[in-house]
Amino acid sequence: MRHAADGALAHQRAPGPPAGAYVAGAYIPEGLRLLHLTDDSAEAGRAPVGDILGWNLPAAVGLALAERDSGRNRQVLAIIGDGSLQFSIQGLWTAAQHKLPVVFVVPRNGEYAILKSFAVLEETPGVPGLELPGLDIVALATGYGCAAVEATTEGEVRQACKDALARSGPTVVVVPVAPTVPSLL
Repeated sequence: MRHAADGALAHQRAPGPPAGAYVAGAYIPEGLRLLHLTDDSAEAGRAPVGDILGWNLPAAVGLALAERDSGRNRQVLAIIGDGSLQFSIQGLWTAAQHKLPVVFVVPRNGEYAILKSFAVLEETPGVPGLELPGLDIVALATGYGCAAVEATTEGEVRQACKDALARSGPTVVVVPVAPTVPSLL
């Protein structure tokens, strides 16, 4: 399987979020680098929503609801890994029911990488259940009512971001990335 981070995505520049959009996620710097976005590519608000597994999705939905209710209607770009997404995936339904303008960028490495990092830190290698083989995030997102696409080439990523940012409802953009175990120290 070709991983976007191994090739095209690492060298491509996706369109930035609309002016004033929120960029939400626990790994904002890494996610922005993944998409080659910077905070100055648009006057993006940053909402670091923490390192709590699964919290990014409902926090992004909450930001979008607050934006709608305040009348500002700024779009939200949320960056959430495939493992973390599984803790609160039902939030996609809420985003779809309310037609919230949220773009969920899901780097898919097929594992709970952060939990593997904790296992390394705690010197407990081989913890079972940290692999996520065969998850079809596009099908899951579609089932919850979101537009969804997997983007693996430079052109696909560029088009997926452009389409998602132009859409009025939620979109999930799944980007395959190579599995890595990040250091916690």
